[in-house]
Amino acid sequence: MQEIKPTSPGVKRSNVSRLWQEAGSKFVQELRSRGLASTTWCALMLDGIRLSKEQTAVVALGVDDQGRKHVLDFALGSSEKGMSHLLLKLLMVSLVMT
Repeated sequence: MQEIKPTSPGVKRSNVSRLWQEAGSKFVQELRSRGLASTTWCALMLDGIRLSKEQTAVVALGVDDQGRKHVLDFALGSSEKGMSHLLLKLLMVSLVMT
């Protein structure tokens, strides 16, 4: 991807935002489509992270047999308490099906 400098003349904020959305979407698609079976997993950790007053992310991390941590998946919700059970179930289903 080309380096984007939002303060450069002729670069609109909407163009920068669109490019970031495209890059983010591609990253998430690659993250969720990779196979997990070829790695020996020693631990699975699920944790809620408050991103803002209104938004929480539940993140699934795996620890491989070398002790390295890997982000396996994540889900966004409106609050950690209200969404955590649903998000955890969704993450577990998506990880099992990978």
